[in-house]
Amino acid sequence: MLRFRYIVIAFLVVAALSQIARLQAQDNPDEPDESENKVYLPSIMEGGARADHTHDDNELEAQLVVRVRYSSHEEMEYFLAKLDVLEESCGPNCIGALVSPTQYQQLLAEGRQVVVDEAQTAELAASIAEVQQAFAAGQQAINAIPGYSCYRTVEETYSSLSALAAANTQLATWTDIGDSWEKVTPGGAAGYDIYALKLTNSAIAGPKPKFMLIAAIHAREYTTAELATRFAEDLVAKYNVDPDVTWLLDYFEIHIIPQVNPDGRKKAEAGASWRKNTDNDDGCNNSSTWGTDLNRNSTFRWNNGGSSANACDATYRGPSAGSEPEVQVVQNYANSILLDQRGPNDNDAAPADAQDVFITLHSYGQLVLYPWSYTSTPSPNLTQLATLGRKFGYFNGHQVCNGPVCLYVASGTTDDYTYGQFGTASYTFELGTAFFQSCSSFTSTILPTNMPALYYAAKAARRPYQNPAGPDALNVSVSPATVNQGDPVTLNATLNDTRYNSNGWGTEPVQNIQAGQYTIDAPSWAGGVPVALSASDGAFNATIENVTATIDTSGLSVGRHTVFVEGQDANGNWGVLTAAFLWVTSNEPTPTPTDTPIPTNTPTPTNTPTPTNTPTPTHTPVAGNTGFLSPSANAAQTSSSGDNNGFEVNPANAHADGGGVAQDVNSGANNNSSCTNTGKDKHRFYNYNISLPGGVTVKGIEVRLDALVDAVGSNAPRMCVELSWDGGATWTAVKQTPTLTTSEATYILGGAADTWGRSWTASNLSNTNFRVRVSNVASGGNANQRDFSLDWIAVRVHYQ
Repeated sequence: MLRFRYIVIAFLVVAALSQIARLQAQDNPDEPDESENKVYLPSIMEGGARADHTHDDNELEAQLVVRVRYSSHEEMEYFLAKLDVLEESCGPNCIGALVSPTQYQQLLAEGRQVVVDEAQTAELAASIAEVQQAFAAGQQAINAIPGYSCYRTVEETYSSLSALAAANTQLATWTDIGDSWEKVTPGGAAGYDIYALKLTNSAIAGPKPKFMLIAAIHAREYTTAELATRFAEDLVAKYNVDPDVTWLLDYFEIHIIPQVNPDGRKKAEAGASWRKNTDNDDGCNNSSTWGTDLNRNSTFRWNNGGSSANACDATYRGPSAGSEPEVQVVQNYANSILLDQRGPNDNDAAPADAQDVFITLHSYGQLVLYPWSYTSTPSPNLTQLATLGRKFGYFNGHQVCNGPVCLYVASGTTDDYTYGQFGTASYTFELGTAFFQSCSSFTSTILPTNMPALYYAAKAARRPYQNPAGPDALNVSVSPATVNQGDPVTLNATLNDTRYNSNGWGTEPVQNIQAGQYTIDAPSWAGGVPVALSASDGAFNATIENVTATIDTSGLSVGRHTVFVEGQDANGNWGVLTAAFLWVTSNEPTPTPTDTPIPTNTPTPTNTPTPTNTPTPTHTPVAGNTGFLSPSANAAQTSSSGDNNGFEVNPANAHADGGGVAQDVNSGANNNSSCTNTGKDKHRFYNYNISLPGGVTVKGIEVRLDALVDAVGSNAPRMCVELSWDGGATWTAVKQTPTLTTSEATYILGGAADTWGRSWTASNLSNTNFRVRVSNVASGGNANQRDFSLDWIAVRVHYQ
């Protein structure tokens, strides 16, 4: 099967390039010989075509990835209208596009500066061939796209999220909000309903700030719907487990439309590089190119550049603003949930205290884009939009900019609509490096880097134009996490005002921390009473400050409480909240019924067992976790460990999140990728000050690494982790991260129910005995020259 795939790939690429050569040899390149052999990719779409086709539905011409240079605004507009443009930057005065061999020859005949990217052309052909091969072998299934098992089909996305809502009725609502083009148009395929998932704790009344997330408006962009679906699943799974997720769903609403363009998506699932919906009645008779670009059809500033009036073009904007049912569905839903907070003029700014966030997921290009898209004139909330965008850039490593400046003009876009119509803080995420992104890249890079960005978007939804300018509250922990009523608890956290990254498009100003505060059981803006935090070093005078307080639990009721922490910088900006759970148990003995006076005239049953031996619940272990804890000590392993110097550059930087990284310069003495190889550097971190309530059982241990590497290539650089319970004499089996990236990402090894193959006692977790060992590995040429960086190595212990 693998050999067959390579044959298909080679045939597609060679045939496409051969077709270019044949076209170049013709006297009239605009009129190719109809008898010549063309290369087509089958697009098996059950019901995806209609009776008025004039071209074979099973034909999609092979495509080339090209870079096109332009020298004027008019020339750029010409390309944007005529070509299938890519949402990736190829530098100043350059547009990336997908073209057919015929289009390529036409561009050359016009004297355009165009170059074929042979590597990306081959990669696209390989991706398409993988899907096509699976279909040809009859391997398609409802639960995954053939050849791409990590991505769910439209049907499976709907099945998963419908089941999620049915099993969690207090948190999730799955609603049919409209229909696709095929469904509303008689005479063809059945089409699809379009659904929205609403996530919030319905037991807590609103109104609540909204985070609206949509995906798959462009059909071929595989990663987008899956990221949105996994975000939803992660939120529900962590409710009442993770304190941040819990308060998010208690106080905010999250709305997700995972499949905006299901008709087009079904074509893409069959291996077609399909961008648009499947609208075929606007004058295009070519079944491989008809449809409307739904991200050029929104009603705000429709037809203001960067789109085409030709129904066969990739950026066809539709016959009128909002003509497509899918666009109407999204806009109607946005109208029903988002607050209108902006005036009617383009230069009317949304107020500083505006709420709500909107993100539309696309691929590819590794960009975070913010309005305007239709003009290079700055939007009235440009500064605030850039600030929140740079928070996203910190997590996912994407370039953060507005499209006309770093990419190109596009009008009728969804994010221009939500910002222009409502003043909502609105963004486009361009994920990854390919439409048909490999599953390994999705799971190792796109998912772990963009999930934190989505969480931050949700946390910022109450004040997206204010909170992102303030410091992040990090590493919030209470010790002990379970306490007898009246006993003191130590609260620790880090306030960090530096976590921004535009990746080349401007620098965010940072300030010293000015103050910190905590509240219990409600955020400060929802009635919680603020209590000041103190700087651990005695003074607020840095951009990153550790803060602390002692909590008096005498007035707290028995049960679980939430401690909310937030920080303020010297400009007066308060950052988003971060929380920790605190469990309070009773320290009073439970009275037994034996001392209760019995009325003299009430006969006492002689055989009634007395409850005097019934155990009281005061010491029943309560499920919980320690929160992520930081080490305060470290040491390189200096025998059988590569260069014997571990993280030789600033190893203590891994003691806390932010504030610089620890670095291992060169990964060791050889190019072996084994986690246990003696030629690789190893480093130990310890003194985590793990404190567990009495009588509990350790249920799982998580190790968090915020890490990156200087280069990837074919070296597959990873970090490996082992745990010791006896001071480093013995170690658990090793766990390893996926391949690291050149942008900092978070990797969590272990889990809430993963004990790393052994039973743990409190003594095993003491500072004397507990160790975390990190090894850095890579393989292949120059692998021993990889530089590994570690921002934080944290541990969280789960117990019952």
